[in-house]
Amino acid sequence: MADNSIDFSDDNGQDFDIKGFLIKYLRHWYWFVISVVVCLSVAFLYLRYTTPIYNVSSVLLIKDEKKGIGGNDMLKELEMFSGNKIVENEMEVLKSRNLIEKVVNDLNLTVAYFQKGKVRKYDEIFRTSPIWVQHGNLNEVAYKEPVFIRIINKQKFELQNEDGDVMGTFGYSQNIRSRYGAFRVFE
Repeated sequence: MADNSIDFSDDNGQDFDIKGFLIKYLRHWYWFVISVVVCLSVAFLYLRYTTPIYNVSSVLLIKDEKKGIGGNDMLKELEMFSGNKIVENEMEVLKSRNLIEKVVNDLNLTVAYFQKGKVRKYDEIFRTSPIWVQHGNLNEVAYKEPVFIRIINKQKFELQNEDGDVMGTFGYSQNIRSRYGAFRVFE
């Protein structure tokens, strides 16, 4: 019979020449340097000009007060389905409109603060804003068009629309009624 086995090993008795391998690629070292510089520049520009998006997540522990109460097995079987109801009730409380509205108002999330940027047209400055706005009843115009505030001095500021037209000069903490609704500006 004929031997049908094939030897796939390519061992001609030669060892791998690492020096020759490195010299072959190091001859073009400048391409490696250029590619690293270009990639780092693109990464820097991307991070500099894109608006950051933050992701927040949390976990809530809903404690069942009825667990831990000793009792008979029959009572435990009756409470088996009520445990689910407690969790569902707590989820509904967390989803409730009143709770969400209270969080939005307490954190003043209906107002966004921006200033003219050096790189982007506007940079967000929520935590470092020199002023803060307390809103009352806002019209739907307030959610569609931006309001610009130009600080004049420690006592006064100027309210401007999107076109830069002056809508009035006001003092800090003064009640303002405009086409946007009612609000106050504090320093």
